[in-house]
Amino acid sequence: MLLLLVLLVQTAAPSVRAQTSEPSSDLNTGPYIDSVIYEETRYRSDELLSGEIDIIGSLFYSIAYELVELASDPDISFAAIPRNGYRSIQINCAKYPLNISGFRRAFAFAYNKTLVAEDVWNSLFGPHDSLVPMASSWCAEDQLPWDYYDAQPELGNSILDSLGFSINPETGYRLTPNGTEFEVCIETAYYGVEPSLALTTAVESLESLHVKAYLKVVDIVVRLEEIADHQDYDMILTYPVFENDGVQWLADEYFSDNANVSGRNPSNFMNASFDSWRNQLLFGATYDDVLEASNAMQRILHENVPRLVVSTSGFVGAYRNDVFEGHVDGLSQSASDPWTLRKIRRVEGPLGGTVTVGVDVVPSTFNFFVAEASQTPLPYTGSWLPALWPDLWPSLFALGPNHHPVPYLATDVLIETHNENSAVPLGHERFTLNLIENASWSDGTPLTGQDVVFTFVYLIESSYYGNPAGAGLDELVSVYSPSPETVVFEFSTESYWHFDTFAYTRVIPCHIFNDEDGIGYAGWETWDPVFKGSHPHVTCGPFLVESFTDGVSLELAANPSFPFSLTSGTSTTSTGSTTTSTTGDEGSILLVGLGGAAGLGAVVVVYIFTKYIRVQRRSRP
Repeated sequence: MLLLLVLLVQTAAPSVRAQTSEPSSDLNTGPYIDSVIYEETRYRSDELLSGEIDIIGSLFYSIAYELVELASDPDISFAAIPRNGYRSIQINCAKYPLNISGFRRAFAFAYNKTLVAEDVWNSLFGPHDSLVPMASSWCAEDQLPWDYYDAQPELGNSILDSLGFSINPETGYRLTPNGTEFEVCIETAYYGVEPSLALTTAVESLESLHVKAYLKVVDIVVRLEEIADHQDYDMILTYPVFENDGVQWLADEYFSDNANVSGRNPSNFMNASFDSWRNQLLFGATYDDVLEASNAMQRILHENVPRLVVSTSGFVGAYRNDVFEGHVDGLSQSASDPWTLRKIRRVEGPLGGTVTVGVDVVPSTFNFFVAEASQTPLPYTGSWLPALWPDLWPSLFALGPNHHPVPYLATDVLIETHNENSAVPLGHERFTLNLIENASWSDGTPLTGQDVVFTFVYLIESSYYGNPAGAGLDELVSVYSPSPETVVFEFSTESYWHFDTFAYTRVIPCHIFNDEDGIGYAGWETWDPVFKGSHPHVTCGPFLVESFTDGVSLELAANPSFPFSLTSGTSTTSTGSTTTSTTGDEGSILLVGLGGAAGLGAVVVVYIFTKYIRVQRRSRP
């Protein structure tokens, strides 16, 4: 393990070479290459070493010897990417004496996270405490008042002594504060001859506290279902994985009122101080409000230990640094991160060239609705696939390498509540976005606010036909485009998280997906622009699908009409005028006239969404 770490450090920085020009400081500008070829390969290390491929796009999980071999080549660098999750021991906070927070804290102090981290080859990120993963921009690890990294059984024993956990002189094991014997069962689904070090360390940690403990192998699927229904257990090894960077899940995962709700709060954790921050986390209007609540909740969880992180994990990607440079270390689960493909460029010579990426599988679908609906929490195959969609489809904002928003189709956003603008209904929140002017679809059709509005109409309407992408839009009450370069979203509540509801959604072309002569709402699942060419592949991303051979390769070509391409003459100003409108009855359609030269007597449909009424939406003749 030490050899691997040394080699990784030695090869982390690519050599410096002459450049023909400096890349733009604007993260969006690019791409600087002509094309990307994804090739399905079984011998990724050999092909990277020989130069047949430039990047290993599918990530390493447990092939340490392969990494050591690659690390010996100075022309190969690595991307260490933390996983948005961890391995943890979940504790039943409702069962005596585990319901005593001091007991759980003593266990945490006795556990040797550093030892476990050193044993797991791909835990290149060290021990971790916060129940928000290190991959999240909301992680408050560096703000926690103490750590549980190294084993401190003497401190754990001192805590138990102070709480009245006496030791039975005959058995050598502790008794509960009320004088009864107890033992702790740690459930797991480990496979193989021997349990993992994380499990044996858990037993040894409890034994160091004079607590009798043992392991039990269970049907993990059945047990997790039973535990989610709040049935009896002591501790269980779990592998939580989180879908995105947000931390709204904290509000449900450990909320006291959910301790008896099936599928919620499986740790049965109850804490009034934690609950007091819940509304601010969910409904805080500003980043600072949400950050304050998130940090406070993480500190409370750290002190009370309803779940103990026993090891983090991550992914390792590898790439050659002798031909192309400019790789972006992001948080995407791929070394062929979309930002890397946007910014990568030749080390020497003119711009352009082709980057070849070796992957475990090529796509089985180019329908991102279907791909995301079927994506499993542990993407052992096709782990790079989610990184493909931003290469092909635009969004209002992009998620930057550090998981902060980067303006994309939108140049800025104005956020208003009733306090700032009396036209906004009390309790509602309105987001007004200005769009770039030069965006167009790959078939030459201008991309305007109408496409943005239609995208959310499509998600809502196609949800009636089973499209899960429409979930989470219940509080979106209206979206409209008062000018081609302006879009307005309005929500029925105030919350910082409403921004995430629309900011990163892939915008689709109205003239291709409409329900009259296009793909239609019911066609969300059968649409596939490559495998089923009934509709043209029209997009506005930095790349286009150039060619595809099923099960073999995929080639993307730089999109010449991409608004941030080197020859597009990108404009980031907006001249559209915003008209103020009032919302009508729930479920109605409002027609708002456009003023100025942009309007020319045109009208725009304001879509008022409702959770209960399905509105038949039609354009005005």
